[in-house]
Amino acid sequence: MRAPSRSVLCRLGAALALFACAWPTGCREPLPVRIETAEPDLMEEIRRAVGARALFGERRGTTMFGRRITATADGSPGPERPLVLSFRPTGAFLLTVGRGGLETARGFDGSAAWTQTDRDVVRRQSLGGREHLLTDGWLRTMQWLTPGYDRFVVSLDERASTSDEIVLELTRSSEPLRATVRIDRATRRPRSFALTRLGRTRVVTFEEWAMEDGAWLPSRMAESLDGATLHVDVFDRRGAGTPRTLSPPRSRPTDTSFDENTGDVLAGGALGKDSRIDPGGRCYARVVLNEEREAWMLLDTGFGSHALSPEVANELGLPTTGRASLSGVGGGESVAWRSAGTLTIGSMTVERPRFVELDTPFLSEQAGFPVDGVLGAPLFERAVVVLDDARSTIELHDPRRFRGRGLDWQPIVLDGTSPCVRGRVRTADGETPELWFRLDTGSDDTLTVARWAVQRFDLEGEQAGLGTRSLVGPFGIIRGWRKIAIAIELAGANYRRTEITLLRQEAPGPLSDPWIAGNVGTGSLRGRRVVLDLSRERIAIGESQ
Repeated sequence: MRAPSRSVLCRLGAALALFACAWPTGCREPLPVRIETAEPDLMEEIRRAVGARALFGERRGTTMFGRRITATADGSPGPERPLVLSFRPTGAFLLTVGRGGLETARGFDGSAAWTQTDRDVVRRQSLGGREHLLTDGWLRTMQWLTPGYDRFVVSLDERASTSDEIVLELTRSSEPLRATVRIDRATRRPRSFALTRLGRTRVVTFEEWAMEDGAWLPSRMAESLDGATLHVDVFDRRGAGTPRTLSPPRSRPTDTSFDENTGDVLAGGALGKDSRIDPGGRCYARVVLNEEREAWMLLDTGFGSHALSPEVANELGLPTTGRASLSGVGGGESVAWRSAGTLTIGSMTVERPRFVELDTPFLSEQAGFPVDGVLGAPLFERAVVVLDDARSTIELHDPRRFRGRGLDWQPIVLDGTSPCVRGRVRTADGETPELWFRLDTGSDDTLTVARWAVQRFDLEGEQAGLGTRSLVGPFGIIRGWRKIAIAIELAGANYRRTEITLLRQEAPGPLSDPWIAGNVGTGSLRGRRVVLDLSRERIAIGESQ
């Protein structure tokens, strides 16, 4: 990860959510050579070609039934799971994959956008995660064409269009999001749509269409990521009406239990019996895998899954259960999923936990002792986590029994799996309005401000007086300036004259997100007690008692 003299930005989040294309205002992205507003008659031709008025004339909505065929590593067809897609002309939709208590789902009820894992963990999406989910759902169900609803601004890209297809660019008037839709010039029906986010492009291709009661819908959708096929959805029947509610269920993880006879506090101290904090303020917990193997693991709110070194996974004989895609500073890579029997952390036990493989020498280097993995989003989704820097302790509480009375609670929102907090920055050269920052306990920086925010709010000023900074991630290095902020406000906590990092280059990966202005690292949490309660979408940052 880094030598001790360098700053560390441990952005390892598993890229397992939806992707979308977005350009932040102030970024120097070139516009297409020529874009013209799509003619109203062209949009009406596309609506007629899919039978939009017949499709959305039924106010009860439509439900499509089929199966999802997952691609294997070599691209051949793999396992099949049941698939149901329901939608209404109001914009609400629900996509469910699987059955028998192992379903995954994502939906929008007209207000809340959400995802659900096969362990019944529900994530209410905001910021870019929300916009990505909505755009994907509306394009799959043709709801971008619903008469009377203006969900996108549609422009014609004549330069990209060809003799057999029309290329449209879709944007959201109030959001930094862009999608590309390709229309068959002969039939006027969509061929595909593409969403690009954080340098990765997801394409959904409509390979077959079926007409029923005057409305055309794709009966086969193939989805790929950066050119590699992920799965193919095949629909064989449809009917009128949708489930009574498309609202998110309550998050109730089915794989987690707490031992009431075991204390909530993981004791720290000089030797770190159960928890440790390194010189940068990052927290580590001692865990037990499969009731036999002890390991030290980093607590990282910025990591989308748990991770484990290949050496420990092989030692325990953990089976490989698929492939995952990791992204972070400087790039990303494809790694294996490994499945264990149990994971025990203090009073908390998780059945059948999953880990992505991750080479961990850089974690050991930054910690100063052997570290075998990462406890990421699945930990924070299952417990109320208290990080007390001054006491070198970690607390894990059962969300059903935790009350948290008397704490100064501040709101958090989720972008994918990442918790984000409100904040603002003031330097001698500029000041930001209230923005969203990603809480990243895998980083030892104080506050890392994304390049687009640095430029838009003129935080940099004269570069001659700035110190240099290297931010090192698992996939590369990016450069920043060090500067004293006159004041910072983060989740209700105030900081005076704090050294922060201003990125001086566009950074691939999470720090290029136009909805999020940067990362809050553990350098901002020194001497403080942080209570993170994702089940109630809240955080409290106070002085350690």
